[in-house]
Parts: sequence; structure tokens; C-alpha cells
Amino acid sequence: MLTWLQSQAPLILIGLGGIVAASGALWAEHRAEQHRDAGKKKSRAPAVVIFLGTAIGLFGGYWAGIQESKFQEELLKATGENLTLSKEISSKSDAISDLNRQIADLSQENLKWATGGNGYCYLAINQPADNGTGLVPAVLIVKGKYPLREVHIQVTQQAGDYDSPWVFDHEYGTLPPDMIGRPEPGVNLRLPASGHATTYVVSIATLSAVYAETISFKKVNGTWLSALRVFEQHSQRTIFVSVEKDFPRDARGQVLW
Repeated sequence: MLTWLQSQAPLILIGLGGIVAASGALWAEHRAEQHRDAGKKKSRAPAVVIFLGTAIGLFGGYWAGIQESKFQEELLKATGENLTLSKEISSKSDAISDLNRQIADLSQENLKWATGGNGYCYLAINQPADNGTGLVPAVLIVKGKYPLREVHIQVTQQAGDYDSPWVFDHEYGTLPPDMIGRPEPGVNLRLPASGHATTYVVSIATLSAVYAETISFKKVNGTWLSALRVFEQHSQRTIFVSVEKDFPRDARGQVLW
């Protein structure tokens, strides 16, 4: 109740001042008529009442102005505090978002270290195919910045002049990133003693993906040439191709695998 009276006091004073001033005016009019009829001297009492009512109204208006000014100051202060608080909340939200992104990036990085990311490996020929021994040593190349885990390689000779195709199968485990070298055990592809072509199909499985590789040998003008292609097993998307210069091609320039 007291709080209400404090907030409404200026309006009450303005209203009270108006009532007092109006009452004084009516009183003055009434007394003036009485004095005219009686021929008496006018009394100053109504004027005092009117002045008092006016003063009360003016004080009420002044008080209302002070309260309005205080209200505006408090409103501006509250608005500034809210703006500051909003900026702090926004800054903390940005910091939290950055932290979440860092956590997500770290999680992705850890996942790539665990699975090998988008790395892959394949067998490559590190010397001319026609080396006079009939055996072609292959090197294992790992591409990517993460180690490949649970690497399993199987090599099958698909075509050639042998009655029983040659097969190689070995689990290499974890291979370091950007590795180039002879695997242990090594892989020696063999060329047919007679004939002019042979092809090897390599299946490469890692912890997170399966790749396939085709290694083709063709004899051109008495010289063995090689071509290889690495692709994803599922999508058949080609990842890497290496073809010697004079390897046979069709009319469109496509390699005859």
C-alpha cells in the first residue's frame, strides 16, 4: 500500500490541487455575489484557497516530473546493463561454439588416426618389368598422413601362361603413413615364359575400407610394359593410375587393361 501511495502521490497531489483550486473559485464566486448583495467589502480567503490549490497542483506536477526523470534514468541504466549482459552472453556463446568446434575437430582427428582417414596403399613396380629374371619385385606404397591399420593384401594372377594362377595372401597389420618400401614378406610378381600378357588383381583391405588394384603386363616389341590402376572396391572410383608410355591403348587412347 505504501509503495502504491509513493508512486501515485504526484497524481493525487495534482488532482487534489485541482479540486482545491476549483473549490476556491466556486467559493470566490459565491462570496462575490453575497458581497454585491450586501454591499460588503470582498474577502481574500477564496483567493488564498485558489492559490493553495494551484500550488498543490504545481508541486504535484513537479514531483511527477522528478519521478519520470528517475524512471527514465533507471530505464536507461537497466537497458545498458541488459545490453552489457547480452554482449557477455554472446561472447560466452561464441567461446562455447569455438570450443565445441575444437572438440569436434579433435574427435575427427582421433577417428582418422584410428581408421587411417582417407589414406590408402597399393603395390607398385619399382623397376622395369623386363628385368631378365621373370620376377617383378613390387613395393608397397602408403598414401596419406595417418597410419593404415589391419592391412590385408591378397594378390591373384588372373591371366597368363601358367596352369595354376599364382596367389599371394598376407596380413601386414599396421603400416606407417607415407611408407615406400618392400613389404615383409615381399611380393614378387612373375611374368610368363611365353605369351604376351598377364594380369594381377590385388585386393587391399584396411580397418575402414576395401580397395582393389589391377596390375597388367603386356609384351610390346619384345619388351614387357606395365600399367596399374587403384580404385575403391565399392564405388569403383579410380584413386591412382600409372601407365608406362608405350603400353597398348585403344583408338580412344584408353588403356587396354
